[in-house]
Amino acid sequence: MELDKKKKTGYTGYKALSVEREKAERQRIQAKKDRATKNADGHPTFAYFASHDEGFIAACGKAGIPATARQASKWFRQRGMAYKNR
Repeated sequence: MELDKKKKTGYTGYKALSVEREKAERQRIQAKKDRATKNADGHPTFAYFASHDEGFIAACGKAGIPATARQASKWFRQRGMAYKNR
């Protein structure tokens, strides 16, 4: 029983935080997304490309893989299953 008392609890996500800390965590995540959008400098990100380009989505469907930002990155480098099945 003493071991249970000494056991450290792991991170349970921001839902376990207080209301103020939860708001701060959500603002931090939103600021991170805003910075990523700003750093794209007007160019579409891989995530945007993966969700909007019909040819890429069709190639991913043909290959049997999900259209993700990682696959879009491989697509631009002419690698991966989606590029082979274009």
